Amino acid sequence: MRWTIAARVSAGVIAIALVAAVAPASDDPRAQLAVPVASVVAPAASGVDPGTRARALGATECADASGALCGVLRVPHDWRVADTPTLLLAFKFYRHTRGSTPASAATTLFLGQDIGDPMIADGDPIPHRILGRTFGDRDVLVIDRRGSGLSEAIDCPAMQHGSVDIASSTFSCALHLGNALDDYGAAYSARDANALRLELGIPQVDIIALGYGGMDAMAYTARFGASVRSVVFASSIGPASFNFLSSLHAVSALTRRTIIGLCSGSAECRDRPGSPLDDLAWAARSVTENPLRGVAVDDEGEARDVKVTQATLVYASHFEHGPALPAWLAAAASAYRAGDPVPLLRIGAEVQAQNARGSSGAAEVHSAAAFFAATCADNATPPWSPGLLDWERSITAERVARGIPPLTLWPWSMRAMLPRTERAWETELSLCSLWPDVPDAEVPLEPHTTLPDVPVLAVVGTFDADAPAENTIRDAQQFRNSHVLRIDQVPHNAAQLSCGPLRIQQFMTELGDVQPCAWAVHWYVQPSFPVAAADISTDYLTRSSRDESTTFDRRVAASVWRTVLDSWIQTTDRDFGRYYGLRGGTVVTTQTLAGYSMEFDNYRFVEDVAVTGRLLAPFGSDPVSVTVRVTGPRGPVGILTLLGRLGTNRDGEMSIAGTLAGHVISLTTSTL
Repeated sequence: MRWTIAARVSAGVIAIALVAAVAPASDDPRAQLAVPVASVVAPAASGVDPGTRARALGATECADASGALCGVLRVPHDWRVADTPTLLLAFKFYRHTRGSTPASAATTLFLGQDIGDPMIADGDPIPHRILGRTFGDRDVLVIDRRGSGLSEAIDCPAMQHGSVDIASSTFSCALHLGNALDDYGAAYSARDANALRLELGIPQVDIIALGYGGMDAMAYTARFGASVRSVVFASSIGPASFNFLSSLHAVSALTRRTIIGLCSGSAECRDRPGSPLDDLAWAARSVTENPLRGVAVDDEGEARDVKVTQATLVYASHFEHGPALPAWLAAAASAYRAGDPVPLLRIGAEVQAQNARGSSGAAEVHSAAAFFAATCADNATPPWSPGLLDWERSITAERVARGIPPLTLWPWSMRAMLPRTERAWETELSLCSLWPDVPDAEVPLEPHTTLPDVPVLAVVGTFDADAPAENTIRDAQQFRNSHVLRIDQVPHNAAQLSCGPLRIQQFMTELGDVQPCAWAVHWYVQPSFPVAAADISTDYLTRSSRDESTTFDRRVAASVWRTVLDSWIQTTDRDFGRYYGLRGGTVVTTQTLAGYSMEFDNYRFVEDVAVTGRLLAPFGSDPVSVTVRVTGPRGPVGILTLLGRLGTNRDGEMSIAGTLAGHVISLTTSTL
């Protein structure tokens, strides 16, 4: 989903500390219950082929022609209650395709993603990307977490579609779930995964925990450690992320770190007058005193009456949109300070659109209710006492938060971080303040639980707004045999970028330390938002001996380059689909297992230069190619092809070639 509520709490915006249950010694679910569940879970005998057992459960070949088996297992709705109803747990099992036996007796088990989002997808692109060429060497098991995707996704229509205010929709959803409020936490998700493992006769698992899967993995290893061979925490969210005060600080700290880090890597940003952080702080103060109002289109082209406050900027600073967004926000603040409000209004329109849309779409695609039910069941130690009303919780949390020295939140103010007046999605207080107390939930992890001595790898991105690297590492270091792979300038999908997949594959083979990445993903910054081509600098363009460009040609070429960069920044880390240019036009992004493409139609970054054409970005080391027809201030001017690598510091040049106004263009620009 685009910029979902799941991203907000998973980013640690106002996360809450956790406590959990004591881990039982046995890994057989029947030994942990006061309920006979043999009719629900009948563990297979050891040595039984998991594929054969899956077929015995009724699994059949998946409709996506992946060669996997798709099926369901009935598990207890409440693992601690006798004669409980059951729910369906959907799974997808890939049997190894190379060799008579898999490379490891342990099955690779994928847990997680954002709460409410499915793991099972056509072709399962994320597991394929992470395991790469080794995918066929191992048995692979993918599960849709209870309440999400194909595992009976929870659907609370008012919350799902934002048809009423969030307080009312939360109340009605809680009534709908009733006694099942505490059935969707990480502890039960772990029990589900273990029940499926036993049913399929799988002796051990290598867990790859993505996003909130980190919480599920911690709960699983605490209870069923004997069945765990290794764990990879891939930008995951575990107990360390659920701390109220540190997460408040993390929002502002990450904004500062990202803007400073990105700007220092961009010559254009370094050389600009003034500091982008100072401009952002100025804009934050300005819109607090006098909110910016106007009309702007959102990312889907809908015109909106916009009101930009500091709370809007705080919200925008940690969208699940890659680390470039804070820099994009700072550039919009700089433009606003210079008298151009369009970019900042555009950001405000996109925030407002997300607030209005809520989760939207089908619950199977993203269940807002599953997000609440899981996260709030696991939030065992919020900064308020049980039994308080939501407004009392907000006041209590604000009192606690005021213990933070104000400068630690700069460039944001406490008022913007904890607004009590803006009760919709914009509020920076944990949405669990609106969710009923869940005192009976089985908590994921006892604070002093001794976790099994298994090899663990934490793969983290230094610019991760959803799961701060420090927190993922802290979770991994609860295991004695832990290793860390930090990937510079990478956001929440570190396991899929730079050398992340290769190092995960190496770790799963060697179960030891891994080498750092030799190259890093590079995220671009927009140091400014020029209104027209005449405002764009061409100092960073280098001419070859064949180049015939005039000053006007080079300004147009630079505008095309910045247009491509802007489209890359705005669409990276977002759903594939149609997006609108800052000042008009559209780009449609699509993806296959080989790569993805972007189709431009009159797409505009500045007012007087538009591009129409295609960008092709193969996965792997192949360069990005862009071929576009350019329309300039004086009408059609020619065709340009851009060739180079985006998103990496390898081979850091982009060539710009073609013709403009009949002149041969042959330019290069650094992509760093």
